[in-house]
Amino acid sequence: MEVQLQFLDCDEEGRQALIDDLSITKGVRGRIRPVRQLPPTGVMGSWADTISIAIGSGGAITALVTTLSAWVQRQRKSTIVVEFISGEQAHRIKIDTADPESAERLLLTAAPIAQAMHDPTSTHKE
Repeated sequence: MEVQLQFLDCDEEGRQALIDDLSITKGVRGRIRPVRQLPPTGVMGSWADTISIAIGSGGAITALVTTLSAWVQRQRKSTIVVEFISGEQAHRIKIDTADPESAERLLLTAAPIAQAMHDPTSTHKE
């Protein structure tokens, strides 16, 4: 499974803070890379505004969501798109940190969906 994080209106300090947090997260560290793609038409951004994380286990999904939730709580105003990709399936959510409680609920809702995409035979509930 791959998770892509696209920073839509996040400053460099906020991006780097999340990358630093993810770099020390068990199951995620060493699996982060920049994605070299142009932003969608009409969206401001640069090539470095998207990162990809290779997820090797279901526990890494939980760790990723926990780290994202903590980061959201610290941000003033940022928007990121989180896309969980497994084969031909993709689940995309847009998180606005201006409302951290809603953002956290959205992440917690997405976690079991991502888990099921990663391991369709899993009956694990997050």
